[in-house]
Amino acid sequence: MVWKKNLLLATLSFTLSLGFLLIPRFQALVQGQQKQIQLAQNIPGSWEVAQAFQPPNRGAPSSTAGGASRGSQCTNDPDATLSLTALIPANKFGLTVRSNPKFFFYIPPTSARTVEFVLKDDKDLDIYRQTFPITGTPGIVSFNPFAELNIQPLEKDKNYKWQLALRCNTADPINDPFVEGWVQRIEPSSTLAEQLKQTQQERDRLALYAKNGIWYEAVTTILELPLSDPNYPALAASWQELLKSVGLEKVAKEPLINCCSAATTSASP
Repeated sequence: MVWKKNLLLATLSFTLSLGFLLIPRFQALVQGQQKQIQLAQNIPGSWEVAQAFQPPNRGAPSSTAGGASRGSQCTNDPDATLSLTALIPANKFGLTVRSNPKFFFYIPPTSARTVEFVLKDDKDLDIYRQTFPITGTPGIVSFNPFAELNIQPLEKDKNYKWQLALRCNTADPINDPFVEGWVQRIEPSSTLAEQLKQTQQERDRLALYAKNGIWYEAVTTILELPLSDPNYPALAASWQELLKSVGLEKVAKEPLINCCSAATTSASP
């Protein structure tokens, strides 16, 4: 009988020890699940119409003041309701979490048959310069300097300057209208990175980008979703709300134009 008692005590002791080992793991598992639930609850609904952009809590480069724009159209162009416009917040500064962002512009009706896109580093040196042919048809176009040239990707926490100009007079481009602004690549916060990881579909990331002030991805995500998406009507409303939140509502209903193939290309070594 003594051995049975000892066996019972040993079994009880082992069970209690196992329980004490498992409890912390179980608590960690529960805490992990609770954290995931909290993160998921904080992810805004992707098709809520309120896609108002939340600007980042950081200052734009001082040289963006005034928005640097020379004129609004070529000299021989008829007066247009809308002028050359960069799809960027009013301070001409936007964040990206990618090393190869896209840039978007509205090009008005124009007699110009080429535009020039330039990207400069934080020392104001050209790292990309490209001329694109255009037809003069008004609409929103995109430029991806990283798709056609083997240029260095954007480095984190550095400011890069971009410029788009209508080439009205190739002999004397000094007075050609242009728009310019800045882009900075950042590392997403751990919370945002986890939320993006949990969000499988690209369309569901739109509200996360807008809420966290990631301008370039917010615009790229919404414009690259196909018209066949079942949520397209809500997408159109969200697009207008997004642009309205940064004062660009005038171009919100303009069509997307397939553009552009490089006419000439150059880049700094």
